[in-house]
Amino acid sequence: MKPKRRDVLKFACGGAAGLLLTPVPYKLLDATAIWSQNWRWIPRLPRGEVSEKFTTCTLCPAGCRARVKFAGAAPFGMTLGGGCEVSLHSAVRMPHAELYMGLVEVGVGLLPAGGGCKEMTLRAVDGATALHPDAKGETVELMEAIRKAFETIAMAKVSTSANEARTNGFLSDGDQITMNRERVLADAKAHALELRRNYQPPRMRTDIPAPGENILATLKLGVHLMRQAEYITEYEVKIGYKVAEVLCGGAVTPDTPVSEQYLLDLEREGFKSLCGEKKTQERIAYTLKTGKPLRN
Repeated sequence: MKPKRRDVLKFACGGAAGLLLTPVPYKLLDATAIWSQNWRWIPRLPRGEVSEKFTTCTLCPAGCRARVKFAGAAPFGMTLGGGCEVSLHSAVRMPHAELYMGLVEVGVGLLPAGGGCKEMTLRAVDGATALHPDAKGETVELMEAIRKAFETIAMAKVSTSANEARTNGFLSDGDQITMNRERVLADAKAHALELRRNYQPPRMRTDIPAPGENILATLKLGVHLMRQAEYITEYEVKIGYKVAEVLCGGAVTPDTPVSEQYLLDLEREGFKSLCGEKKTQERIAYTLKTGKPLRN
């Protein structure tokens, strides 16, 4: 039996449609592209001089004081969660003008535990102290700075630009902004090389004046009022209380000197306690499955 012209056309069209719908050709193209990167005859740019300087890591809550290389950050695009915390601890930052930066761990039922809460507390306290160096205890400036840091973390605020990230406290006044996306890495490297000449590794502070129990009570009152107005859920009240306790250094007397390690321990305790909550686990699973936050 000879194949008819209609049968040949059906076979050809079916094969073409199958090639378009199946992912095999695209997978083969990806594999070929990756495999061809290792060909020896492909021209490559020569490696430049490698220079490094060691400093002391302050990220690890274990207090091992490990030596690491002098670190700078060039945040751009989506710099969220852990990426934001790494940037907060960097010696220098050279962000791109289009920067989406934020501590968004509350969205999955957690709190920033990589030093994010600690850094926001430090910046709030230092900012208030700079306005009134001789002030002791609670001040209006300290209350406002802690409230702003609490809202930034508890509401998972994300900046839409580098200037807004500076307003939210993620960038300092000395951080320069690069307008050209292609120049971010080069500008950050040049700036880091300028600073490394007289750079001294920072030491963990032990004299941080804790905001204390009075500001903590004010923040908890704000969370309670938001719950009464039904802006937040009952479980978000619990998360807000945890964040407030870390930012205020716990229920201690105002102006009590605490260390960075103390704030890191508070972060770790709050993070681990929230990890064991069923609703946090539901939020994490839902976000991993859908890419969207769950409000339970």
